[in-house]
Amino acid sequence: MIMRSRRRVVKIGAGLAFAATAMIGLLHTSWGRPLLMRLGGCPVGKASAAEIEQARVHAMAATKRPNAGAAPSRPAIGFTLDVSTPDDVRAWAKASRVTCVEKREGMYFACKDVPIAALGDRASEPGTADDVSFAFRPKDRALVNVTVTWYSLPAPLAASRTSSADARLGEALGAATSSEGDATAAHLASATYATASASWRFDDYQADVTATSFGVRGVAVREHYVSARD
Repeated sequence: MIMRSRRRVVKIGAGLAFAATAMIGLLHTSWGRPLLMRLGGCPVGKASAAEIEQARVHAMAATKRPNAGAAPSRPAIGFTLDVSTPDDVRAWAKASRVTCVEKREGMYFACKDVPIAALGDRASEPGTADDVSFAFRPKDRALVNVTVTWYSLPAPLAASRTSSADARLGEALGAATSSEGDATAAHLASATYATASASWRFDDYQADVTATSFGVRGVAVREHYVSARD
C-alpha cells in the first residue's frame, strides 16, 4: 500500500509539473479532451487535497532553480500566498459577485467569468477571465496556488494580456528565468500551437505566463502563481 501511495503521488506530481508549463487546464476544454484521454486521463482529477498538496511540494522541488534565493515579492492577483485563506477568497468572491465552486474538501475553488476588475494586481479594464482557481494547503488552509485562464482570445488581445502579465512580473521579480516564443499577435497567429511563455523560479515562489494558439479556436492565455514553500 505504501508503494502504491508513493506511485500515486509521483504520478500526480508529474501532472502538476506538466501543468506549470503546458497548461493542463486546456486539456479539459472541448478541443483538449481527446488528447487528455490519449494521455490516460487526468492525473489529478480524483486526487484528494492531501495528495495534491504532497504532489505540489514534489513538483516545486523538481522544477525549482538551484540557489535562486527568495523572491523579492510573490504576486498572486492581489492575494498573499501562504497567508490568504478560503474565507478570504469567499469574501472576495462575494464582494466581486463571482461564482466559485468548492472542491477537494474545500481546499480548491474554481471560479468562472471573473471580472478583470476583480484581479487585484492590475488596472481595471473591461472583460472577464474565463477561469480563476485557488488551491490551499490542508494543514493550515493557506493559499498556495492561483491560476488565471482565458480561452479563445483573438491573437492581438492574447498578445496584449500576455505582454501585460510578463511586464507586471518583470517589474516585481526581474528578468524571467526562462522564456520561449514571442508574445506578439503575429507569432501567436502564425500557426496552430504557436506558443509564447515566460517563467520565474525562486526558492519560495514560481510564476508562469503561457499563451498557446489553437488555430481558428483562438489563443488561450494562462497565468500561474504558486508557493514553493512546504
